Amino acid sequence: MVLIRNMSENETEKVLDLWNENCLEASNRTLSDDEAEAINSALRQYASHEDAFCLTAEKDNKLVSFLTARITMHPILEGKAGEIEELYVQPQVRQNG
Repeated sequence: MVLIRNMSENETEKVLDLWNENCLEASNRTLSDDEAEAINSALRQYASHEDAFCLTAEKDNKLVSFLTARITMHPILEGKAGEIEELYVQPQVRQNG
């Protein structure tokens, strides 16, 4: 069973590892040190921000997926809207619900 929850601040390095897997799969390269530092800094902010967040999926006590998103005010419609920014699921757990 997969557990989906908010990322905790002490999990940013694990999410960064998944982000790097995403880069390898999508563009056949790893993050540079500067890119990794910037993403890790942003992830720390996602852990406690009011309008931005990072969800993680955990299977067998291991993180297998992450999603970063933000909540915004819609420019035309009343109320708030959500926008997914980044999403990655490890290949071995895709299409499993």
